[in-house]
Amino acid sequence: LFTGSAAVDTNIPEKDAIPVVAAGPLSNLLLAVLCIPFYSFLVNINPIIDGFMENLFVINIFMFIFNILPIYPMDGGRLLKDFLFIKMKRNRRLAKKISGYVSLTFSVALLLYSISIMAFLLILFSALFIYTSLVEVELVKPSN
Repeated sequence: LFTGSAAVDTNIPEKDAIPVVAAGPLSNLLLAVLCIPFYSFLVNINPIIDGFMENLFVINIFMFIFNILPIYPMDGGRLLKDFLFIKMKRNRRLAKKISGYVSLTFSVALLLYSISIMAFLLILFSALFIYTSLVEVELVKPSN
C-alpha cells in the first residue's frame, strides 16, 4: 500500500524488465518536457493555466528524480538490480547485495535529508526504504 511500486513479473528476464521498469520515470520526464512548449505558448494568456502547467512541470520533474534514485523498491532500485544482474550473470547474489547496499546508502541519506527539512512523510518513506534495503541485503528477515 505505501511503497507505490508496481509489481513486475519476476519470471521476466532482466533485459526485458528494464524497459518496463524504466517506463515510469521516463513518462514523468516526457510529461515535464511536454509542459515546456505549452507553458511557453500559454504564458500570460491565462494565469490559472500558467500556474497549472508550471505545477505539472515541477511535479513531474520531482517524480522523475525521486523514482530514478537507486532505492529499492523504487524504479531506480529495480533498474540498478536488473542492470547488475545482467552484468554479473555468474554472481547474482553479489549483484543483489551490491544493489541492496547502494539502496541502503541512498535510503539513509534520504532519511537524514528528510529529518533536516522536517518532512514527516518523507521520513516515513525513508524508514520503509531502509527496511526494504535491509531485507535485500538479507540483514533482516521480511515480516509476513
